[in-house]
Amino acid sequence: MPKILFLIGVLFLQFEPSQAQVLGCTDPLASNYNPAATKNNGTCTYANSTIAPLKSILISDTLHESSGLIIYGNKLFTHNDNTDLNLYALDSATGKIVNKYAVSGISNIDWEDLTQDATHFYIGDFGNNSSGNRKDLKVYKISKVSLLAKNPLVQTINFSYAAQVDFTPQAGNQTNFDCEAMVAGKDSLYLFSKEWNSNNTRVYALSKVPGIYALTASATYDVKGLITGASLLEDKRILLLCGYSSLLQPFLYLMYDYEPGNFFSGNKRKVQLDLGFHQIEGIATQNGKQVYLSNEHFIKQPFANNPQKIHALDLTSFLGRYLDGPPTSTEKIKAKSADISVFPVPSDGVFNLNGFAGELELYSREGQLLKRFEPSEGLRKIDCSDLPTGLYFLQGDKMETIKLKVEKP
Repeated sequence: MPKILFLIGVLFLQFEPSQAQVLGCTDPLASNYNPAATKNNGTCTYANSTIAPLKSILISDTLHESSGLIIYGNKLFTHNDNTDLNLYALDSATGKIVNKYAVSGISNIDWEDLTQDATHFYIGDFGNNSSGNRKDLKVYKISKVSLLAKNPLVQTINFSYAAQVDFTPQAGNQTNFDCEAMVAGKDSLYLFSKEWNSNNTRVYALSKVPGIYALTASATYDVKGLITGASLLEDKRILLLCGYSSLLQPFLYLMYDYEPGNFFSGNKRKVQLDLGFHQIEGIATQNGKQVYLSNEHFIKQPFANNPQKIHALDLTSFLGRYLDGPPTSTEKIKAKSADISVFPVPSDGVFNLNGFAGELELYSREGQLLKRFEPSEGLRKIDCSDLPTGLYFLQGDKMETIKLKVEKP
């Protein structure tokens, strides 16, 4: 190519107009939401929020140290974290043990989490808080078909932390090389550290192929607590972490809308659990809205005696909009058999709604329930005149979330 044509081409590319992306917070539930932002840059901040379980179910004393938790075949699967070599299938409605699967030929030094992919279960024997010097950290990879046939085929993935060079025994609960949370992605396992000193968590990628690996952390985030469980919806870019503070106040971290492979690059929302002195250990979800948690039996007399339980949560007010997408620009939402319309939008506080007769709930952008509206046929008035200027979210059973914008003169 002649040099003059090459230079003209370069100049053309330099001056060709382009649509620049606007970086910022793209989550309407955040306190610093930027409606003009077209790309999430992970800067969203959120007001303090607390959620209470819809129900809490006592489970068998056999599972007094219930740790990992997954949902498989419409059952909750869990395990204990010391010596017990069984996986237990529970009825999610009653918490009763409906089956037990022995995993023979291995040991349980400190099983701390359970995850799965399409073909295998993975048990993390990597708890390391006793003296912080284990050299036998591992993940057991178990064929689902073989386990359900009660003839488990087990392979071992061994690992160490590349940064841990000192294996001098320490006092209990003093190490940053402890781990209790693991998820399975398409290509790798991801481990999240439980750091007793820093109160951070680091993410480590681990191959699913049995072998011996030295792991290096790819990212760190200050969770201001101890991470004890994880659940991943990889295709939806949602990671849920559970844990508790040094005062045993349990919490969730909702990580979502992140760049693939970089869990801490998107929204990071901490939600406190209305469960004082509960040692929450496991978390499981299939859709990001309905979530289950498990806790170990925790006794600290005379302050607390909380037995092992399964807790059911609904995160729709936090993640429903992200999962379902925003309402259409005309604010018309297609329900099962009817068009639902709301007008005017924006309004000074009074909206008209047509096409939905059921009960409605109004939430703030922080996820706080503000109002309930009783079922009513025909055109309905949604009175928000007592609320300040801002964004609100209207929800009803089997109806997509409707965004309401109040603008006071």
